[in-house]
Amino acid sequence: MSSKKPFEYKMEVIYSKKTVDVMMIAWVTALQSKMPLNTIKCIKDFFNYFNINEDDYSLDSAAVICNTMRKALDEWDNNNRNKKKQDY
Repeated sequence: MSSKKPFEYKMEVIYSKKTVDVMMIAWVTALQSKMPLNTIKCIKDFFNYFNINEDDYSLDSAAVICNTMRKALDEWDNNNRNKKKQDY
């Protein structure tokens, strides 16, 4: 069995999330990497694109999930920034 690559450890943070939540954080992160938009605006764009309405998925809940996932990924980055890269 091959050893895990460094980015695979980071991905464990999001493995337990629902697919729609993973898609949403990817969408929000991609938009924010290109232009300075707030998270709510990006989530609304995601909802509009996939025809998700407030009855199906609360905007407040989506924002909390997005911020929680972002925080977990940022904490992982901070904790692992100075570690040596593993040999493949």
